[in-house]
Amino acid sequence: MLTIEAIIAQLADISHVQRRFLIDFFSVLLTFGGRATWTNLSRYSQFSERTMRRQSVQDFDFASVNAHLSKTKGREIKIIAIDATTIKKTGKHTYGIGKFWSSCDGQAVNGIEYSCVALIDPN
Repeated sequence: MLTIEAIIAQLADISHVQRRFLIDFFSVLLTFGGRATWTNLSRYSQFSERTMRRQSVQDFDFASVNAHLSKTKGREIKIIAIDATTIKKTGKHTYGIGKFWSSCDGQAVNGIEYSCVALIDPN
């Protein structure tokens, strides 16, 4: 099984400090519950909020990490599917409410959007 440490270790163009930050960041991001803000993430991380904000503005090649993640057991996954669903909602106090494109209505509607990402291996 591939771990984030193994994938980041294969990337040669990042510094040791950024490597340590990314391993910690992805570990915390995948294990904590709640809203993903720098303040909340720093509570569960070994890095301070200030360090996390500074490291987040550094360039990083996410495409190469995604390419490594998509390879499982020597096979490449053939399809990555993304589906977004918009739920109409009015009000001012709901978190995440905004204008999102609804293909059913053919226009942007006020509401909440949920997205689902799936990796499909037809083998």
